[in-house]
Amino acid sequence: GIPLTWRLNPEKAKIVNGLYEIKYGFERELMDIEGKIDAVESDAKSELGLWSSRGLSEVREKFWEKVDAGKAFAKRQTLWDAVVSVLFNQRRDEEAFSFIVRWVFTIAFNFTIGFVLTLVNFTFSLIYVVRSFQPSFMSGLLFYFIALLGATSVVVGYLMLTVGIAGGGVYVAYKTVSANARLQNRRRHTIRHEHYE
Repeated sequence: GIPLTWRLNPEKAKIVNGLYEIKYGFERELMDIEGKIDAVESDAKSELGLWSSRGLSEVREKFWEKVDAGKAFAKRQTLWDAVVSVLFNQRRDEEAFSFIVRWVFTIAFNFTIGFVLTLVNFTFSLIYVVRSFQPSFMSGLLFYFIALLGATSVVVGYLMLTVGIAGGGVYVAYKTVSANARLQNRRRHTIRHEHYE
């Protein structure tokens, strides 16, 4: 083998540089072949048409791929928020209600950002999918806006669901904490009453 100090030895540097040239030659060949495959695939797609079941399924797959990426981002961000909260939490005496509300809003915020990023990513990747089918300008533009409208409606639906769940979580936490506070006050009152009798 060639040691890591090959750059210092002119003979070995010449051998490695020659191998790199061979590698780059193969990579250029591979790129040419992939370009030809893409051209043939694009011609076949243009014969099928953008509005075909293949076009619709490709756009649908791209959208759900971006949704999964947005959800993964939200989960990863929530995990990091939890790690940072555990490591650097200054509020050790935080009440249960404020803890639950803070985490419900953190999760809702992370999923909101994830779904907005989903829509932005899909907006730009949709352009490449539409172009790969080589449609006419008007057909491509119409398809683009209809697909974007559908994606936006799904993302807005997800966001409304997220906000609803967050609101429901806060409501349940509030009801639970207030019920516990009433029980504790009732116990204190009962204990005081028994103590004085």
